[in-house]
Amino acid sequence: MPDRGIAGGRQRDVRFVPGQPLPEQFAAAFDDCMDCADGASFDLVRVFVDTADTVYVPRELLPSARASEWLVRMGVYPAEGSEVLVTEDTDGVCAVFPVERGIVSWLERRTGGRMEWRSPMHEMLAAFRRARVSGACLAAYPTQEQLYVAGYDAGGVLTLAEVYPLQGAADMVYYLYGLSEGRRDTALYVYGDRPVRYAGTLARYFDRVAELRPVRAATK
Repeated sequence: MPDRGIAGGRQRDVRFVPGQPLPEQFAAAFDDCMDCADGASFDLVRVFVDTADTVYVPRELLPSARASEWLVRMGVYPAEGSEVLVTEDTDGVCAVFPVERGIVSWLERRTGGRMEWRSPMHEMLAAFRRARVSGACLAAYPTQEQLYVAGYDAGGVLTLAEVYPLQGAADMVYYLYGLSEGRRDTALYVYGDRPVRYAGTLARYFDRVAELRPVRAATK
């Protein structure tokens, strides 16, 4: 992800996929952009955790249970030695996911504490909001291994935020076809680095497919 200018300094966005080797994921992201070992050249590093072990909880409901309980309720059982993290909200929705405790400590040291945890879902929600879309629709963000889906009602209210494991185009069509109840006229917005993955495939199943412009600015 690119650098972003923010008041008083710069912002760096990086992506993290749990279960993949840590050095390979972060070596280029940090070593190529940091002037100092502790990340002093950046005011903020946002780490987007790309994992299907994510539960999205409305901000107002979050205090009603411990973060780990929200995961268990949705069938996600954090591994021993992991830390359950809760992000800031975007459009009133917070992400809850487990990350290995050693990785959390390493990143905090590497960034000098100037970091925040985010979900790719938040990135898509921010792009959707900036697009000023109206009417009931679905928004989808396919990453390398996950599919993030948001649903909006006719009034533009967020009614769905889910993540599904993704292995190919067939998975994506299956999930979205089910969520749309098989309606070809469902408005579908696809987010991702251009050219958006699977956009052409989806156009064969949905009559109203459009792309959301990538955005890496603040999503709060």
